[in-house]
Amino acid sequence: MIVHVAEAGEARGRVVLRCGFSPAANDAGLKAAIHVARAYHAEIEALFVENRHVFALASYPFARELALAGGAVDTLSPGNLDARYRALHDAEGRRVLAGAAEAGIEARVSTMREDDMAALARCCTESGPWNVVVLADPAEAASGNAIGRVLESVLDATGVIAAARRSAPGIAPGRGPVVIAAEDEERLPVMLRAAERLAAVNGSEIRLMLVAGEEDILWLEAQARLLVAGNKRCTIEMIDASRIAAAALVQRLWAMRAGFLIARHGGLLLPPDEPQTLVSVLRCPVFCIR
Repeated sequence: MIVHVAEAGEARGRVVLRCGFSPAANDAGLKAAIHVARAYHAEIEALFVENRHVFALASYPFARELALAGGAVDTLSPGNLDARYRALHDAEGRRVLAGAAEAGIEARVSTMREDDMAALARCCTESGPWNVVVLADPAEAASGNAIGRVLESVLDATGVIAAARRSAPGIAPGRGPVVIAAEDEERLPVMLRAAERLAAVNGSEIRLMLVAGEEDILWLEAQARLLVAGNKRCTIEMIDASRIAAAALVQRLWAMRAGFLIARHGGLLLPPDEPQTLVSVLRCPVFCIR
């Protein structure tokens, strides 16, 4: 996990910001990426992916483009498509570099013409030793469960962050408490150390939610109290998973108006089918670990 490498004093890793076509979404992702980069003294790489299948389709003479607004039909060619991609990526790339520079974070922009997962895998393989992937647009996470696909396909990704398009009312991105949803003892130390890093950026509080069944919750609480001993900014809340529905748990999280949520992908809060629903409801970046 990311904190193991950082605390070992090894070379700095990167935050890979997977940029999309929406400036608003990229802004949300950039804010989350900057926060993580500041927490781990890492650099940001903004990755734009040009889907190679679209370019292959554009090479056919019968290819046409249908405008979403107005329904106008136009010819589609690799040259025109390449020019439009370049213009968009250049403009968005400048926005990312400017935002990172303002925050004092090193950043660079790269473009790959490949499948999405293949591009992320290659990007994360080229540099290391660790990479956190930030999906800028929640809509991307909703497409084919991109969070799970990244964790499964990109072996050099140590975590995935899905960025909410809007923050909670009255809470600037990353300014609310860092909430941990811990469902097992094994990941608890890793999640806590990650939360301490994220919280240190703004001096935020840490709220540790222990979510487990009646037989395991007391043991999990005992381990948690040993780990947080002396940390006055961390509070613990126990939730019996056998007596609360997932929807009620999400509602409780929403009421906390978190700045970040750290949770395990595939657990109660982030089931493998639709984790993007949680992102849109909470309106805060969700840090998913394996």
